[in-house]
Amino acid sequence: MNIKTKRYSELDLYKGIGIIATVTAASGMLSKVLQYRFDAVCFPLFMMAAGALWHKRGFETDEKEAVRQGFKKTMMPFFWFTLIYLLIDSVGMFVSPLYTLKATYSDLWDSVSFVGISVLWFLPAYFIGVTAYRVFRHNFRLVIICIILTAVAFSLTGILFYKGYSGMYDAGDVEVCLQSYGLRIALLFWRSSVGMFFCAFGEVFCLIGEKLSEKKLIVVVLSVLFTGAGVGLSFLIARCNYTVMVLDKPYVTLPVSLCLGGGLMLFCSWIGTIKPIDFLGRHAIIIYLTFSDFGILKTALKLGQDVFVKTDNNFANRATVAAAVIVMELILICIFRLKIFSFLLGERDFSVPEAEEDVL
Repeated sequence: MNIKTKRYSELDLYKGIGIIATVTAASGMLSKVLQYRFDAVCFPLFMMAAGALWHKRGFETDEKEAVRQGFKKTMMPFFWFTLIYLLIDSVGMFVSPLYTLKATYSDLWDSVSFVGISVLWFLPAYFIGVTAYRVFRHNFRLVIICIILTAVAFSLTGILFYKGYSGMYDAGDVEVCLQSYGLRIALLFWRSSVGMFFCAFGEVFCLIGEKLSEKKLIVVVLSVLFTGAGVGLSFLIARCNYTVMVLDKPYVTLPVSLCLGGGLMLFCSWIGTIKPIDFLGRHAIIIYLTFSDFGILKTALKLGQDVFVKTDNNFANRATVAAAVIVMELILICIFRLKIFSFLLGERDFSVPEAEEDVL
C-alpha cells in the first residue's frame, strides 16, 4: 500500500468519533446545551481530519491532480447519491403522502445549487475546502497558510455575525432565480473557506501529536487542556450551525471548535486505535450518506420510542436507538463495500491499516 492510499488507525479512530457525534447530533435526542457543542465539532472535525491526512501523505501533487483526486473521491459520491435520493423521492410519492412534488422540486433546486439534499451539503464544501487547501499547501508553508486562513475565517464569520445575518441559506425558498442561486453559491464558498481554516489547524494538531509521539503524558495533558478549554468556552456561545454559517460570537465559536477538535485529535494520537470505532471511521462516508435519507435514523428512533412506551426507561430508549442504527448500518456497510458499488463512493479503499513493523 503506497503513501497515497495508506490508512492511519488514529485518523480512522478520529473519524469514528466524528461520525458517532454526527449521528447523535442529528438524532434530536440531545438537550440544547449538548446540541450546540456537538454542532460545534462535527463539521470542523472532518475538515481537521482531512488536514491531518494530507499532512501525512504530503503535498507534492500539483493542482490538476489534486482537483482530479478530490472530484473523484468527493463529488462523484455527491452526484450518485443525489440521484439515489431523487429516486427515493420519486418512488416515495407513489407510496406515501409524506413525499410531495414540491419537496422533490425543492430537492432538485438544492442539488443544482450545491446546497445538497439533506446531508449532501457537506460534500461540495469538503471538495472545495480540502482541494484548495492542498493546492495552497503545495505552494506555501504551513505558518503562512495558518495566518492567512485565520484572518479569512474570522473575517467571513465576523461579517455574518456583526451584520446580523440569520444565515446565508434561503431555507424553504425554492424560487429559481439568480439572486437565490448566488446566495447559495456564496454559502458554499464561505463554508469551504472556513473549512480550509480547520484543515490548516488539523495539520497543526497532527504535527503536535507527531512531535510528541514519544511523550505520551504530555499528549494526554494537552488533550485534556484543549478539550476542557473548548467545553469551558462553549458556555459563552448560544448557537453554532456550520450548515448555514450561523455562528454566535465567531471569535469564541471558532476557538471552541478548534479546541474540541484538536483535543480529540491529540486523544486519538495517544490512544492509537479502538478497533470498533476505527471500523466506523473507515466507513464514515457510508454511514454519513445513509443514516438519514435511507431511513436508518428514523426507523431507529421509532423502535426506541416503542421501547420507551413499554418500559418508560430513557436508557432503554437510547440503547435501542444506538443498537438499531449500528445493526442497520453494518448491513449497509457490507452492501456498499461490494466491488459492484465502488463507483458510488469514488472507488475508496476501506482496508484495515497495515501493522507497523517493529524497529529492532
